[in-house]
Amino acid sequence: MNTTPDLVSVVGTVFNESENIVPFYERLMIAAEKLDCKIEILFVDDGSHDDSSAKILELAKKDPRIKALRLSKNFGGFNAAIAGLDHAEGDAIMITAVDLQEPPELLIDFVENWKEGADIVWAVRTARKDSFFKKLFPRIFYWLLRKLAFPDFPEQGMDCGLFDRRVINAYRNLRERTGTPFYTIYSLGFQTAWVPYVRQERVAHESGWTFWRRMANAIDTVTTYSYKPIRLISLLGIFVSFLSLIYGITIILQWIFFGFDMPGWPSLVILILFMGGVQISVLGVIAEYIFINNKNTVKSPRYIVMDVIGKPNMSLTHNLPKSGFVALKEK
Repeated sequence: MNTTPDLVSVVGTVFNESENIVPFYERLMIAAEKLDCKIEILFVDDGSHDDSSAKILELAKKDPRIKALRLSKNFGGFNAAIAGLDHAEGDAIMITAVDLQEPPELLIDFVENWKEGADIVWAVRTARKDSFFKKLFPRIFYWLLRKLAFPDFPEQGMDCGLFDRRVINAYRNLRERTGTPFYTIYSLGFQTAWVPYVRQERVAHESGWTFWRRMANAIDTVTTYSYKPIRLISLLGIFVSFLSLIYGITIILQWIFFGFDMPGWPSLVILILFMGGVQISVLGVIAEYIFINNKNTVKSPRYIVMDVIGKPNMSLTHNLPKSGFVALKEK
C-alpha cells in the first residue's frame, strides 16, 4: 500500500491550448491542496502554433513546480504522453490532456486509489458531452477493440490515468514503436482501479484529433494489439476456396445431368471482381503488419525535445533505448 507518497507528477499534453493552460493549472492546484503529497507539473507542448509555451513559461516563473518540454513539431498526443512519461520524476504519474475534457480534479480520486494499493488508476468515461458524430466513431472503435484485442476494455474507453512508478518502468523497458501507451499499459496487468467520470465538451479551439488521425490510430491499434485480422484473412481464404470448389462442382453436375452450360462471361466477371477485392483487402492488411514491423525495426524517434522549461529529469533519457532524441536548451 502506498501510504506515504513523496511526489506525484501530472503530465499535461498541450497542442494549441493557450486559453486552457491557466484554467487547467488553477483547477489542478485546487485539487492538489486536498492531497498530502508533493506535486510536479510537467507540460509537454506538442508543437503548438499559438502562444501555449509562453503561457507555460509565465506560470513556471511563478511556480517552481512547473516544468515543460517543447517538442520540435506535432508528434501526436500519444507520443507527447510518452515524452512526459520519460521525463517525469514522480513516484506516480498522471497523464491527461490540458483541454479540460478530462477534469483535472480526477487527481484526487487517482491518488486516493493509488494510496490504497492500485498500481494503475483509469478514468473511465460513463458519458461524453459531444455531438452525435463525435460519439459514433468512438463507439464503433471501442466495440471493435473489445472484439479484436481487449474483451474487458471499458465500453466508452479512457484517455486519462495515473500509473505507479514500477508500471512506468515496465512500460519504458518495452518501448514498442507504434503502440498506443495507454493500450500497452492496459495490457501489462498490475492491480487496477477505475474512476468513473463524464467527458466534458471542448471549451476552446478545435481538436487536433481529426477524423483521419482517428482512423489511422484505429488501424494502428488493431494491427498492433490483435492477431485476429490475420486469422480472419486465413479463414476468408479457406471460405473463398470452399465457395470456388462448390461452384465448380455445381457446373460439372449441371453439365453431366442436364446438359446445361452456364453462361461464361457473367460468372467469370463476378469471380474476377470478387477475388480481386479479396486479394486487395488481404494485401492491405498484410502491408499494415509489415509497416508496423518496419517502424519497430527502424526505431525512428517518437518525439524530439527542442527545449525545456524548468528542469525536467533529463537523466532518465539516457536509459532509454533511443525512444526520443533530446536537444537541451533550457529557458
